[in-house]
Amino acid sequence: MTFKELLQKYKVEPACASGVGAGWVPLLDRAFVEMQAAGWTPDLVGIGQIKEKFGDLRWYIHPAADCPPDLAGTVQAIVSRAEEESASVCEECGGPGRGCSTGYGWLRTLCEACQALVEARLLR
Repeated sequence: MTFKELLQKYKVEPACASGVGAGWVPLLDRAFVEMQAAGWTPDLVGIGQIKEKFGDLRWYIHPAADCPPDLAGTVQAIVSRAEEESASVCEECGGPGRGCSTGYGWLRTLCEACQALVEARLLR
């Protein structure tokens, strides 16, 4: 599943431009399943943006005025766990990854093989 397909699956339209590599899509999918089980809907807790920043997942949420406080807290905890987990998951392939600096100083979470591929693309 692609990131775009994931957003369609959960009927999410982020407020800002969003995107992550395919390796983080299963991580996001698990988080959305957990959020739904807790009672989340896009109307109660909107998605502002989902992106990579400084090598980790960043996921911004916006609870609606009528969102129960306990639901907002639960969703924030799920999002925070996904953000933490992203620091050890390769954004490209989903395998075990680590923070690294690719060409031009970009910080990413990648496995060694994907880091080599990304750096080779940058050198072209």
